[in-house]
Amino acid sequence: MLFEKRYNYYLVKFDDEKTYWYRSNSAFHRIGTKVIVPISNNGKWKIGTIAGKQQFKAKDVPYPLVNTKGIIQEAGLLSEGKVKTHNNLIETSKYPPYDISVATIKTRHGSERYITCQRERDLTKEMLLRRNKKLVVIENYPVADYGDIPYEAQKRLKDDENRKIDDWLEEMMLMDEE
Repeated sequence: MLFEKRYNYYLVKFDDEKTYWYRSNSAFHRIGTKVIVPISNNGKWKIGTIAGKQQFKAKDVPYPLVNTKGIIQEAGLLSEGKVKTHNNLIETSKYPPYDISVATIKTRHGSERYITCQRERDLTKEMLLRRNKKLVVIENYPVADYGDIPYEAQKRLKDDENRKIDDWLEEMMLMDEE
């Protein structure tokens, strides 16, 4: 492939000196910049410092695309409070966090986990609001490009005007729980 897509990976360092890889759609974060990142699958956030950055082709990434969390945003003056408020919401909620960043769909060859695109996450949020679901929704991953999602998911997104959106999303969520 002549122009193979490259992914921006950032090495983020925390106060305890541990470093972890995160992704971003932006190639413009600088080394030394403080950023807010998710630190676990439960949706909690932490502030870290970018210690390195590199672009990789999909086959060369240091950590699998589907498992690499994304940088939420650069940290500003009010970031400590924002992180504390966010983590408190998760800790005090009686509902378990639901991560809408990754979906599992049935494909011709079984099932496949993939990073959802922004349209899919927006549809999921709409459905949860309409049904008055009180889940704590987490987005741990950066926006996926439409071309990054499997053909079956692209087809479902194109067909969503011809199908009931609720049915489509319920099917996606049920498969994600399996």
